[in-house]
Amino acid sequence: MKIKFYKNKYIYKKTHLPKEGWLQGCFICNEITGNYELFKKYYDYENKIMLKIYVYLCNKCKNKIARENEIKYKYNNSINEYIKLNNWLNFNVQ
Repeated sequence: MKIKFYKNKYIYKKTHLPKEGWLQGCFICNEITGNYELFKKYYDYENKIMLKIYVYLCNKCKNKIARENEIKYKYNNSINEYIKLNNWLNFNVQ
């Protein structure tokens, strides 16, 4: 199956920086960072759409997530809740 449409969404903490800039606030500690990582891909096979969710994380928090299971669990729950609250999985994403 060939995907016809890709949509990327980025999750970060709100800062004084422009929304469309490449620097954003780390989702965990709010430190300004240009680092982000792919959190998850979602597919709508019927409409051939793929949604990629990226999260801005500074190196310190990224390493903390990798080392500490409890923080990783809370992080994953927070991101999944954010995705649900913003209704991104209806694939009518703007």
